[in-house]
Amino acid sequence: MTPRQLLAWLLLLGCLAPTPAAAQEEPLAIYYFHRPPYYLGGSQPGEGCRGLVLERACRALEAAGVPYTLVEMPVKRVLNQIRWGHYACGVGWFKLAPRLAYANFSLPLYQGLPLTLVVNKQRAAHLALPARPTLEQALKSGLVLGTLEGYAYGHWADAHIARLRPPTMAITGTPDNMLRMLASGRCDFWLSSGEEAQWLLAHHAGLAPLLEIRPLADAPPSEPRHLMCGKQVPARVLQMVDQALAGQGAFTR
Repeated sequence: MTPRQLLAWLLLLGCLAPTPAAAQEEPLAIYYFHRPPYYLGGSQPGEGCRGLVLERACRALEAAGVPYTLVEMPVKRVLNQIRWGHYACGVGWFKLAPRLAYANFSLPLYQGLPLTLVVNKQRAAHLALPARPTLEQALKSGLVLGTLEGYAYGHWADAHIARLRPPTMAITGTPDNMLRMLASGRCDFWLSSGEEAQWLLAHHAGLAPLLEIRPLADAPPSEPRHLMCGKQVPARVLQMVDQALAGQGAFTR
């Protein structure tokens, strides 16, 4: 290929390659998964956004003038899509150090109630778990901790679990699946925010007699939840969303 032909090819490739401005004309994909009361499956943009956190994210995007679409997918796939750097954001994620390597975060969307335990009543009584234990007491009790793959519980709880290494059963699924696992005795307790635990027991009346919520004596305030965005989301777009969120004011339970 002659130098002139090479130059022509390079110019052609430059014309065909999408510019950042063109990429931003595409709707921003907002990934979410069914996890009441934060995000409810089957949500649609605008009035169809349902859930404490998802509704707030949709309002901020609309106020910022950022076109978006909602895409429901499993939690682990959300993480993979963000790692791959798509023009997309996951809604309602904790801002954890490992995630900063592949994602940028908005201002807080929502800050909920502190972590609590959802326990199998019979197993907790058998091992004499206090009515209001510390997290360390729960993790050292011999009870089996149920965890959901792809979920994090915030810096404080994650550090305790890593240090104390309690017996654990990890499942792929939803909090509804976890509730059924607890009720069947396949695991003994689970960490959940106060509002999530209350919602689940209220909406699973058949399981509620087998389970109970126990507050943690030493639980700190909940960590805020954010939009977690792939690296292809320009800083300008996040700044627009942040301005809209600042205009909404803080949302705490």
